[in-house]
Amino acid sequence: SPNIRLLLHTSYRQLRFVLSSDAAKVRDTRSLRDLGLTSESLCELLPFENSKANLVISSFENWSSFNGTLVVDTSHMDYVKITPDASTATIGSGARLGKVYSLLNQKGVTWNAGICPSVALGGYLAVGGYNMQMRAYGMAVDSVQSAKLVLADGRTVTASPTENPDLFWAMRGGGTFGFTLEATLKTVVIPRSAVVWMNFTGPNRYAATQKYLDWAPRQDPLFNSQLNLFSNYAQVLGWYIGKSDAELTSIVKASGLRDIPGADIRISGNCSTENSRNLWQYTQTTCTDDATAHKLFSTFYNTVPDPFTPIPGAKPFGFDDIPALPKEPKAKPWPRVSLINKTYFITKSRPLTPEVVRYITDKSGALPLELKFWTEMTAFNISRPAVSAFAWQSDATMLFRFQVEHSTDPKLEAMAEKFMADLDKFLIPRIG
Repeated sequence: SPNIRLLLHTSYRQLRFVLSSDAAKVRDTRSLRDLGLTSESLCELLPFENSKANLVISSFENWSSFNGTLVVDTSHMDYVKITPDASTATIGSGARLGKVYSLLNQKGVTWNAGICPSVALGGYLAVGGYNMQMRAYGMAVDSVQSAKLVLADGRTVTASPTENPDLFWAMRGGGTFGFTLEATLKTVVIPRSAVVWMNFTGPNRYAATQKYLDWAPRQDPLFNSQLNLFSNYAQVLGWYIGKSDAELTSIVKASGLRDIPGADIRISGNCSTENSRNLWQYTQTTCTDDATAHKLFSTFYNTVPDPFTPIPGAKPFGFDDIPALPKEPKAKPWPRVSLINKTYFITKSRPLTPEVVRYITDKSGALPLELKFWTEMTAFNISRPAVSAFAWQSDATMLFRFQVEHSTDPKLEAMAEKFMADLDKFLIPRIG
């Protein structure tokens, strides 16, 4: 529609600008409040005619930030306002998932969103919000009821199914069509569930990966899972929402993964949601009792706002070091690492072949452990119909996210860069 074309033009020409001397005023680590800026005055700094802008919050996949662009830190906009009946919550764009979960858990509800506590709402919604409940519950953006955004002309608007509906569709999974200030979300109660943890040794990485990919996306949508492929082993994590350990054992048996020599498979039932999310923090292989799970959960998810990595010569903006739940253990900050990463979707129209799986496992298996190769292979095949701009919801069967760490050793760095470049060259013609 004309409105969507206008949004696309606005997003490309005005909201994703490369920093120039005209925007030098905002090239520091102070907050908007410290700079004396409002949503309107911020836009006056942007050189719209000849530049591009990217106003975003963090995304774990790096889809919401690019080299050479402006990133506005909204970590202080981290409020979580829950309605009395806990059916919805209005959340600031800088609120981390850890804080959101910690506060919602106190009301007996949660949100179907990701497992990385440091990811914030704004960038997460802009790219769709994949998660470990999505095959049945949908992407995170599917639960958004409305949002407030600042447009490129400085106006603050509401986007919802009845107000600016084109913008509401586009901003959920379509990218940066406005600067998200807050979103109102529908909460959910996730029932007690069964989880599975599997581990496969180096020589069996290919067999485990192939069997998993043939099996996982075809299961009951209540079963959400991920294979983590490393240079020397493979690991599978699965969450069967609302089901028993016996029901989970039945579908795992059909996968053929138990027949792989040396397979270590552990299944737990009657797991709380905190227990289930803890599994993805890689510190436990089975469910614990609820009290132990809650204490461990807080060490991951009871987050405080943290500033960007310090910039030489710039004074960082500080935050009150008070977690979401002051009386609970405070979450440990995630380490900052420098990565090369790439993300691909596998689709129903371009299914994987054994050749592709063999290439990935063989080439990654030859990498030195110092590069810390890691691939997340997440099952999609989402059962809910697409209602947002997230482009792959109907066709995606898997998401592959590859990463290696940068190295100060020139030989290792060259090896890492070559691996990722060769991977891209190999995969694109085969998967699109």
